[in-house]
Amino acid sequence: MVQQGKIMRFAKTVRPHAVRALYLVFIFSFLLPYVEVTGCSTKIITTYHGYQLIRGNPSLFYLFSICVFIAFFVFSFYKKETSIALEAFAASWRAMTAALSGFIVGYLPGIQFLFDDVLMLIGQFLGLVCAAAIFIDGMVIAIRDYSILLKGREAGAGAGQTHSKALMRLHTAVIIFSLALVPAYVIRTLDEIGSALLLFLFLSLPFVLSQCIVLEGVRRGEGWTRRWGIAAPILMAGVLVLIILSYT
Repeated sequence: MVQQGKIMRFAKTVRPHAVRALYLVFIFSFLLPYVEVTGCSTKIITTYHGYQLIRGNPSLFYLFSICVFIAFFVFSFYKKETSIALEAFAASWRAMTAALSGFIVGYLPGIQFLFDDVLMLIGQFLGLVCAAAIFIDGMVIAIRDYSILLKGREAGAGAGQTHSKALMRLHTAVIIFSLALVPAYVIRTLDEIGSALLLFLFLSLPFVLSQCIVLEGVRRGEGWTRRWGIAAPILMAGVLVLIILSYT
């Protein structure tokens, strides 16, 4: 037991530094050889570094993923006491944005060179590994803290506080609406059902988890859930617009 306690303390001490290292590796992976492209007609092999892919319209997506990981790194030094519900919510969103960044670095080079053969090199590999590791780390924390919230509810935590039934209904509706969008993007990607499954596992399900965490925050009367009550419907409307545009 003593040895296990030492290991747990060591892991708790090392984890923040390991996570920050992952953030930095993802960012600097764009300085490395990213993909090797073989021309469909010319058969000429060209090696592209990550920063060379940041051009034209796709640059917005690459810059988004880089900025996300820069923000992760900066905010990892921000220390402030928050509720378990807010920490769990933040962890779930860290996981989702890391997953979205993983989709960008994993899929976008192939779209940029749509008719060519694209081979993964060390930069893209490291980017995907870092995004996957941050996703796992965020989901583990979110699930762990959500289980603590559920146990706290069973023990009567926050029982003396009043919560808004309207806010509960709003966030529950957001969950239902987000799940209702799943068939819409599955139908759109029937020819690439693997991509639809990845979207469901790495974005839709984590979002549902984040909303379940929000409901626990509402039950405890936490003020941040009201602010998210404004942002969540706007986010869902934006996702709906993107899905509709994908059909046009």
